[in-house]
Amino acid sequence: MLNSSKLYNRNGSSQRDVSRLTAVFLKLYPFPQELTEKWTSPPSVDAPVSRLSKDTALPVPDAASFKDSMDKKLEGILSSLFSASGTSLRPVLDSAWVSRAVQTWSDALCRAIATRVPREELAHLASQIKEADYLCEASLDVLQVISRTSADLSVSVRRSLWMKLRTCLQKSLSRHSITCRGRFSGMSRPSWQSRKSTSALLTPSSLQRLSRRGRETLQVCRLLEESDSRRLGTQVVSQGYHLEFASLPPRRFFMSRYPQGHQKAQALHDAIGKLIRSEVIIPFPTEERFRGYYSNLFVVPKKDGSVRPILDLKELHTFIRPRRFKLEFLRSVIAAPIFCPHQRFLRFAFQNRHFQLTDLPLGLNLAPRVFTKIMSVATALIRTRGISITSYLDDLLIKAP
Repeated sequence: MLNSSKLYNRNGSSQRDVSRLTAVFLKLYPFPQELTEKWTSPPSVDAPVSRLSKDTALPVPDAASFKDSMDKKLEGILSSLFSASGTSLRPVLDSAWVSRAVQTWSDALCRAIATRVPREELAHLASQIKEADYLCEASLDVLQVISRTSADLSVSVRRSLWMKLRTCLQKSLSRHSITCRGRFSGMSRPSWQSRKSTSALLTPSSLQRLSRRGRETLQVCRLLEESDSRRLGTQVVSQGYHLEFASLPPRRFFMSRYPQGHQKAQALHDAIGKLIRSEVIIPFPTEERFRGYYSNLFVVPKKDGSVRPILDLKELHTFIRPRRFKLEFLRSVIAAPIFCPHQRFLRFAFQNRHFQLTDLPLGLNLAPRVFTKIMSVATALIRTRGISITSYLDDLLIKAP
């Protein structure tokens, strides 16, 4: 029987133990390589199936490897489990063949006794039956593999799974831990809005009060609710994006500067008028002025001669928790609705006129991440129809079968 104290190092990893045990079993229980090559090598993933979902954790030949450390650990442990199962097949098959041989020798011994063969021949047949001791050794070897797999690898998988769930819960709690205080504390809408105007956010009549782009994304959300209603993307387009603050910004007022030159001033007036008509910005009541967080609005020229309005959010970014995310390409994005109590942090004033944004501004540092999350919901639904699609911030790539 194999000495477990030599095979297993309690201070080492279970995966190294399995690899060491596999090497020992290769010598103790030899089999032709063509019979055993698939016993200890995990099968490759069916790439066409795994591509149906962008969020799949299965590695494919032309896709990136695991980025999450817990996923890498789980993949390694599961591969070791497969190898351990294949390793245990060697002593099991050997035991089956030896058992059949012992049965044959026992039948021969019984026939020899019945026919009264010489004593020397009976002794020879009886000595062959002693090979049954081999069955005990092989059974104990299998016991070692199974016990080690059950005690270490299986427990490690469950521990990693629960730790991964705990990590997700912590991230979720931290994401929603910052709530509005003061005038907006514990409220789902600004205090100056009547309850009647916001009591039915998802009703057809309330769609008319949302911005044009907000209405479009909300209508898309209704189609996606059945596929994954818990995702951030669904929450954003249905309730509005909650700004993820690391600390709540203080009250800050800033009057946007009046541009020098009639042409620039007129361009800024036109840009504000266009934003009002598209319902990207809205005025708010006089009693709410000078509250919230104000930023500077200005315009920059574009290549075609027109101007682009820019809301300077550099100061606000210092209060927002940074998030890492995978970004395919960055050129332009479309906006998503902003959670009503958080619109007060996206205000600006120009010539004594006060406005706040209702849609996610492109200049916010987390805007690309939010848009990527929204698109992942849409593309996941498309992939369930068997369509291979990759989303970028400014385009979609549909692959031909």
